[in-house]
Amino acid sequence: MIESFIIISGIIAFLSTLKEIKSKNIIFWSFTILLVMFDGLRWEMGTDWGNYFEYFSVADVFVQPGFEPGFILYTSIIRNITDNYSVYLLLTTAFIYIGIFYTVFKITNYSFLSLFYLTATLPWYSGSLRQMMACVFFTLALKATINKKIVQFLLFIMLGLMFHTTVIVFLPIYWLYGMSSAALLFLFLLLTFGSIFSRNLIYMLDWVVHYYGFNKSFSSRIGGGLELSNPILGFLRKIFTLTGFIVFSYITKTSNNMDDDRWNKIKFTLFLSCMSIILYYVGTYHVEHVSSRLDIYTSIIATSILIGLLDRFFNKRSNKILLYFFVMALIVVFYSRLEFMELFHPYSSIFYNYDLHRDLF
Repeated sequence: MIESFIIISGIIAFLSTLKEIKSKNIIFWSFTILLVMFDGLRWEMGTDWGNYFEYFSVADVFVQPGFEPGFILYTSIIRNITDNYSVYLLLTTAFIYIGIFYTVFKITNYSFLSLFYLTATLPWYSGSLRQMMACVFFTLALKATINKKIVQFLLFIMLGLMFHTTVIVFLPIYWLYGMSSAALLFLFLLLTFGSIFSRNLIYMLDWVVHYYGFNKSFSSRIGGGLELSNPILGFLRKIFTLTGFIVFSYITKTSNNMDDDRWNKIKFTLFLSCMSIILYYVGTYHVEHVSSRLDIYTSIIATSILIGLLDRFFNKRSNKILLYFFVMALIVVFYSRLEFMELFHPYSSIFYNYDLHRDLF
């Protein structure tokens, strides 16, 4: 049933390419609240359902090993207030969707195309509560970077780290904003070369997280996930995506209304989106789960902002329409690659199919 929201958001986004929509905030909040209610009241649906449901039931007396301290504290507080898991899930879902959607909406100056892309991609991962909550702080950190507020950036990164340790990878990104195109290209090539030695960096990451007191190790994931995917098709998909965004970014660069501030936003988010191909390589050949975990930050969050910026900076309606259909193609490819769809169909919530039992992974 997530597909219904994707279709609705797609229609709104298409209409926004044809004519400037009035009452943007009313449409945004109406749509987002409905999505929160839909996803927040789910039952036995999505990834990691069993792990979080079981932990919540004992969170007032038990600390889950391997969970980050921010998530443990958050869950413990709510568990001591109520033992109703649906209340907990609804509050968490509201924090996730409102936090990410509204921040992206503001950064992109109210682009409905960015929300279309987010709606089509993010809900499929919403069951990963810890990382989704970390994504909220990552999105706020991106906003702080664009606004050049380093204290806020560091605060949001540290808060994100308290919910999912993967956020630590993006600690240096504040200093990338405003770099020249040549410098970003050189850095991208350097990181591409350095990805060959990514296995060695995992041990350094283990040292960092242990320094912060987290009882967690990433060394066990060395080896890659080649057997789980078709790398040729995966790389072709990444190349198609990034080539399209580079072309659209070049078009905005040559437009009359492109100043340094706007171009810095495009360059920054384009660089983060391009990082996804490096992460895909690392995850496929060197370190398991890198692509599936870190790609959420680059291919979904950063890319949604890039899409919204391109959408708002285009002057010609023809460019907006081309971008819309390019985003539509990305969504179709994304949807066609989703696995374990039985986790989401048939839809189950506390009001509908409550007694449905399915085999959860």
